Formats: sequence, C-alpha cells, structure tokens
Amino acid sequence: MIMYLIRKQISKIKNTKRLANEKNAHPWHASVFDALYLTIGIVVVGSFYTWVALDNFEQSLAYVPSWMPLVWQISDYLPFVYLGTILLFFIDKLIIMFIYIHSFILKKLMILIQKVDIWYWRRTGKEAVVTNAMWKLTGKYRSMDTKQRKMFDYMLYCGLLVFMAVRFLT
Repeated sequence: MIMYLIRKQISKIKNTKRLANEKNAHPWHASVFDALYLTIGIVVVGSFYTWVALDNFEQSLAYVPSWMPLVWQISDYLPFVYLGTILLFFIDKLIIMFIYIHSFILKKLMILIQKVDIWYWRRTGKEAVVTNAMWKLTGKYRSMDTKQRKMFDYMLYCGLLVFMAVRFLT
C-alpha cells in the first residue's frame, strides 16, 4: 500500500514538469525546491506548535497521568509524521501552486521589462536596452555546460536554504 502511494506521488511529481512547460514556469526544479522549503517550514512550525499545545494541555491537568511521558516520547517523532504526510499526499499540490506563482511572476516581469524598455526608448531613443542585457545574461547562462548549469542552480538553492535557515534561527 505504501509503495503504491510513493509510486503514485512520484508520477504526479513528474507530471508537474509537463505543467511547468505549459505555463512557461522555468526552471521546473525551482518550484520543486520552493515546495520543499515550504514543506520544511510547515514541519518545523507545525511540530513546534504541537509541542506547545501538548505542554499547555499537560499544564492544565490537575495531575500528570501515567500515559503522559509516553505521549511526549511519541511526540518526538511528529516532524517525521508531518513530513511523511506532506510528502505522500500534498507535495504535488504545493509544486503546482508554486508553478502557478512562478508563471504569474514571470509574466508580470516580462510586462515590466517591456514597460521599462519603452520608457527608456522614449527618453534616449535606444531600443530594447534592458531586453538585450537580459538576453546576453541568459545567453551566458545557457552557454554553460548542462552539468555546470545544474550545479550552479543547486548551489543557488542551497545558498537560499542556508540564508533562510540563518534568518529563521536568529
């Protein structure tokens, strides 16, 4: 049963790649990493507040029942329970949500670039300065080896994860 759910979830995640191509939300793995970041955040915050609620429940009791230490021992595994639940049932929906968000942002960004280009053209008479600069930057990125490009992306995402962890912990 559990292997069936895992295979089904993996196939759903692979199908999100097709949706990302249809919505022009590239790169696809950015949406996957964003969904994983959100999942980790939900797991950490959910576990913490579950432990806070459990502590408040224990403090409200007139006496500590004999089963309370067992509940605390079981609650140590709550992050794994939350993580497993999200990964088995909801990660594809989170990826789809981030694909739509990235698609929306990219569309608005292209509109903004066009407006800046038109504004700059009216002031100076030079055409598509911002677009050409973006095109050159994209060309440099695309001219990199695929393996090198993926390594660059993963380093960028790991740097973002470290930044978010430092901001969260301080």
